[in-house]
Amino acid sequence: KKKKKPRSTMKSMFYFLLALTAVLAATASDYKTEPVLDTNGQTVIGGRSYHLVSAVPGKGGGLGLAGHGDKKCPLDIVQESLEENDGIPVKISD
Repeated sequence: KKKKKPRSTMKSMFYFLLALTAVLAATASDYKTEPVLDTNGQTVIGGRSYHLVSAVPGKGGGLGLAGHGDKKCPLDIVQESLEENDGIPVKISD
């Protein structure tokens, strides 16, 4: 025979989880997010297109598309090897 957990233990667990959820929800609402900034220090705006490039100088360019072998998806997203190549723009969603 399997032993059943006493109802009091299950009630205690329920109230503990309910209290934990309430605390986490209250804490999350107090959290303020910092805006994402572009390389000019301007706020990134949803719905606009941006070139995503390396933040480290000399470490390559932006994002591009390239074919790598015989795959279902013919193109992969890659980083351009030349820093001068900004790659293709990426639209940031709202």
